[in-house]
Amino acid sequence: MYRTLALSFFLMLPLVALGQQVDSVRVFYLGGQSNMDGFGTNTELPESLNKTFEDVWIFHGNPAVDDKTDGGLGLWTQLSPGHGRGFSSDGLENKLSSSFGVELSFARKLRELYPDDKIALIKYSLGGTSIDMATQSVGTWDADYEGKIGINQYDHFLTTVNKAMNTTDINADGRVDYLIPSGIVWMQGESDGQNEAAGMRYYENLRKLMGLIRASFRSDTIPIVIGKISDSGDNRTGKVWKYGELVQYGQEKFVMTDPNAAIVRDTKHYQYSDAAHYNSQGYIDLGEKFAKALQKLSLGEEKLPSLAAHSVITLKNGPDKRYRAKGKQSLVDEKVGSKYFDDGYWLGFEEEDFSATIDLGKEQEIDKVTIGVLQDAGAWIFFPEYVEVSWSADGKKYSRPIRIKLGADQKVRRQLERVTVEREGLKTRFIKVFIKNTGKCPQWHYAAGGKAWLFVDEITVQ
Repeated sequence: MYRTLALSFFLMLPLVALGQQVDSVRVFYLGGQSNMDGFGTNTELPESLNKTFEDVWIFHGNPAVDDKTDGGLGLWTQLSPGHGRGFSSDGLENKLSSSFGVELSFARKLRELYPDDKIALIKYSLGGTSIDMATQSVGTWDADYEGKIGINQYDHFLTTVNKAMNTTDINADGRVDYLIPSGIVWMQGESDGQNEAAGMRYYENLRKLMGLIRASFRSDTIPIVIGKISDSGDNRTGKVWKYGELVQYGQEKFVMTDPNAAIVRDTKHYQYSDAAHYNSQGYIDLGEKFAKALQKLSLGEEKLPSLAAHSVITLKNGPDKRYRAKGKQSLVDEKVGSKYFDDGYWLGFEEEDFSATIDLGKEQEIDKVTIGVLQDAGAWIFFPEYVEVSWSADGKKYSRPIRIKLGADQKVRRQLERVTVEREGLKTRFIKVFIKNTGKCPQWHYAAGGKAWLFVDEITVQ
């Protein structure tokens, strides 16, 4: 029976009174089968990982086989060793195990990459599970599963995400936590590599499942990193996964055809604790590689050459301290932000307008000025009412501004717009950019009347 997406968290977060303090939290999902469960041994952890992470929280859904009703139960707790094989939860208490997976080193690397951000993990995985029902043993992720009572790994995943995302204060500090889905990590495929037909279908099955997982987080572009399966060769035939190459092909095809996906191939170099599972060092390295790959996907890597690259920029009012990128020079560093407001490239202004003056250093001939603005209604970020650009030869007398109105649908999430004003052959030294904040969240919005955010990134002059 095909399950519809019944998740309600998007409409619930953050349902807060105006003026209530809200924390933005990056959330990452970890899923798959046993090499996502983790067979690392806690006693082999280095001191830097063998601890409770005071600044990282995890919701680990109870692993359960198909047709069990307790799959996905859990609660938010501080991250610590013990979330590997053997972990369980009844929703009231977590029972940690003597094992760990990628979550520890993954979290540590994320803290290095995003030192100013709050980090949270959602984990649901179960060893021996496949995507294709042709190879199911303990469970399958196929959303069309019927089974005895129609509950499978996909349902346990939905339960996990629903319970995790519907918690409004994950660390019980009295502040509402606005959970921002920021990445998906998937380590799975070995079970599908035991069956030729399942291996042949792996790409289509993976594409379908990743689409459903993305939909559960209300984003069709959320970054996905795949861990490429490998084979220890610890078998009398020389192969543990008879059709593993078919799965590997499907994984590679997925990342080649999806612009927001990447793959970690380092698994082929890992040592094993048994025929199917990596040793402790393998999980530590894999977690770090996952974090790096996700960050690379999320960052705005595009560079746009600009006459303003070495200019002096002056802001009438500075950005909010939470969203200031690397300061005002981030606006003219030729690096373009992504569709993710927290990628470290955007400057955010709460309820305030944006006003900047760019000094090119000398009079130059320009053809156009382009400004990047962002919209993410779920995060209270809206496109501006309008953008104005004017220019001056001496920095005193400015031209009449050219005004551009966007007229975009405010309800669209994660939309980036590059607003361009063209003046071919114009000679000028000073350029003034004014951007009008909408001021308040619109009446249809769940935070109607709340302070709206304006996000601005790269200003290019060409």
